[in-house]
Amino acid sequence: MMAARPKKQQVVILFLVGAVFVQWLGSTAIVPWLPVYVHSLGASYGLAGIIMASFFIGSIAGQFALGRLADRLHPRPLLVGACITYAVASILFVLVRTPMLFVLARGLQGVAAGGFDVVSAATIARITSGAMRGRAFALLMGAQGAGMAAGPMAGSLVIGVGLRALFVVVAALSVTAAGVVAFGLRPAALSASAVEKVRLGMPRVVLGAVAASIGTGLIVGVYETVWTLYFHSRGAVVWQIGLSWTSFSLGFILMSWPAGRMADRYDRRWLAFMGILGEALFAFVYASISGVWLILALSIFEGMAAALTEPALHSFLTTSVAGEAVGRAEGVTLAAGAAAAGVGAILGGYLFGIGPNVPLYAAALLGVLPCLLLPVFWRGLPGRTAPSG
Repeated sequence: MMAARPKKQQVVILFLVGAVFVQWLGSTAIVPWLPVYVHSLGASYGLAGIIMASFFIGSIAGQFALGRLADRLHPRPLLVGACITYAVASILFVLVRTPMLFVLARGLQGVAAGGFDVVSAATIARITSGAMRGRAFALLMGAQGAGMAAGPMAGSLVIGVGLRALFVVVAALSVTAAGVVAFGLRPAALSASAVEKVRLGMPRVVLGAVAASIGTGLIVGVYETVWTLYFHSRGAVVWQIGLSWTSFSLGFILMSWPAGRMADRYDRRWLAFMGILGEALFAFVYASISGVWLILALSIFEGMAAALTEPALHSFLTTSVAGEAVGRAEGVTLAAGAAAAGVGAILGGYLFGIGPNVPLYAAALLGVLPCLLLPVFWRGLPGRTAPSG
């Protein structure tokens, strides 16, 4: 099992959080503009949805494969390899101009991003106690939120030069993240030893986490494909579209640390459940209104709802399974979310052709349905952790 000595635990978390921020800064910089870009090259809205969905399909492979490896190997080579793979995939966008080939490039990005996320989460789980894990995951999710806040706005500036230049910048950021990981997660700081093989199975806690991940994934997938198109249909200009992603991320950042403290104190099952219901509610509200500035304001509160879910869900999951199965549990959960996001991305692209608000109504409904199973799967399980010490 991997272990970090207490004095070095904070250093490891600091470098890991820094790498996560840089990687998410680059990966989210292209998200708002990619559907518009491929559509400008002749791709239909349906094909744009498939291109976005290929990311999530690739994520499934990355999360399953690296989730298993995270239980056996030191995280540094896994994380560095994921960052370099993302950089290579980003350069492919510069070299090709055929929309169908973007499916391959975006799918490869998904493999890298999915693997990066699951190894990061497994590493946090391995080096923290259950009583502190909610806050540790909050730092990780906060770094993701900070990257999401800066990425789209940075992308909106770079696309003034050209979207192909943006892909080069994204590749450079991924290489930078690889360097941060390579320096900060050296074997002296975090060691790995042989672990006992534990059968993960599908205990109720994992089934519930999978259901929750499917709910959030469906919502995220729809947003990935249609948000920029939807907001533009409401009259938003380029900088307002970028600001909408930043506003969401600002709310996510502001709520991340309080959400982590709540996850370490209150019932994590209910926190995750209420966060997902909040995300679905905002999708419904967006579909029902049209004011650009009202949507921008509400996106801050949507980010807060999303931040409530993640620390509670992942700390509950990782404290409820055997330590030697944490990577696989995270891999299964994140892969389920990625698969759902892929479905949502494809569905969102086709539903947008019916009407701009139709995908958001669908996201609200589909996001809630899997979560109705949570009381069944998680009933009777301990939602709180005993205080350490």
